[in-house]
Amino acid sequence: YVAEILRLTGLRDVLPNASVFAFGSGDDYRFDANLWLGTPRTGSFAHYDTPHNVFLQLMGTKMFTLYPHQVAHEVGVHPFVHPLGRQFMAPPARTHASLALQVTLAPGDLLYLPPFLVHETSTVAGDPLSVGLNVWTEGKAAAHLEDALRLPLPFDASWPTSTRLAAVAAFATAVYPHVPTLLLRQRVEPLAITSPAVPCAPDDTNASRSMDHGKMSAVAATLSRIDDPIVRDTQALNHLEQLVMWAVQFDPDLFVGGLRCVAGLT
Repeated sequence: YVAEILRLTGLRDVLPNASVFAFGSGDDYRFDANLWLGTPRTGSFAHYDTPHNVFLQLMGTKMFTLYPHQVAHEVGVHPFVHPLGRQFMAPPARTHASLALQVTLAPGDLLYLPPFLVHETSTVAGDPLSVGLNVWTEGKAAAHLEDALRLPLPFDASWPTSTRLAAVAAFATAVYPHVPTLLLRQRVEPLAITSPAVPCAPDDTNASRSMDHGKMSAVAATLSRIDDPIVRDTQALNHLEQLVMWAVQFDPDLFVGGLRCVAGLT
């Protein structure tokens, strides 16, 4: 169970001041504080978060299993726009157990998880209740993706779906040359589902000729500000997914087919 602390006005006097765990100051950051309550053997599946995460254990114990963030490129992760976005499709322990680091928090212990660190949690058997407080502060990589999504699209919304998808594929090849392969391996093939056919014309030269290359350059420059190459690729994947959703006019039934088209699978 999780609840936003800032809405639990009756607990403000008995819980620590969440703002002291936030990163940044003034108006240049946003943070969310949450209270986590767990009964024995409950927890979360492996996933990554985009904000900075500071977790304070208040009662009982809680175990975190941590993996380096590059594991997210080696194990299937649900698409960013999926309801289970950022969660792994299979436990990374099956293939990357040697990279795992387990940390058990007792009351008073504090754990910092940087953005994009892969982790899963579980409460420890024998504790009647585990209570923790965490504070998420927006990270720069998430802010850069938001900036990219706010930029004008280098495509024309009046184009037919096949041309829009071809344009997204051409954009990916020009701006994120190796990302379509990642998209295919990490977020399309593991789904292993049958999706409705989408009009896919990867060789539509009109799409690439008609794109606004100035806008393409602006998007590329925005995400290039992310220093870590693995995080940069992850956000490029997330950005590409958003563009595919736009190309299929936000029809969830066509999303996987659109991904397959852009990834070169159809």
